Order: sequence, then C-alpha cells, then structure tokens
Amino acid sequence: MRTMTLAYSSENEIIEEYNSTGSDRAATAFVRSHQNFVFSTALRYIKNYDDADDIAQEVFIKAL
Repeated sequence: MRTMTLAYSSENEIIEEYNSTGSDRAATAFVRSHQNFVFSTALRYIKNYDDADDIAQEVFIKAL
C-alpha cells in the first residue's frame, strides 16, 4: 500500500503527483495555493466579484 504525504514541500511535488496519478488531493493543493492570487488578479481587471470568480474557475479548469 502506498503511503500518502500530508503536505507538499514544493510546487514540483504537487505537479508530479497530479501528472503521475491524477490525484484530486494534488489538484486541490494546487488550487488552494494559487486561488487568492488568481482571483484577486481577475478582480483587479474585471472589477466584478461574480465575473472574477467565474474567470478564476476557468483558469483552474484549463490549468488542470
């Protein structure tokens, strides 16, 4: 049985795990580590909360 680590020490670990296993846990870690930046950047340009939220979601759909 494979042991899963509770935390990632780098972005490379997240990416490697997602690419090799398609892990939902790795995808969640990736999104959580970047969601504030992506959302705030979209909000700064769009100036609409709901639209910025939709844009952030689309960014992560495309990234994953």
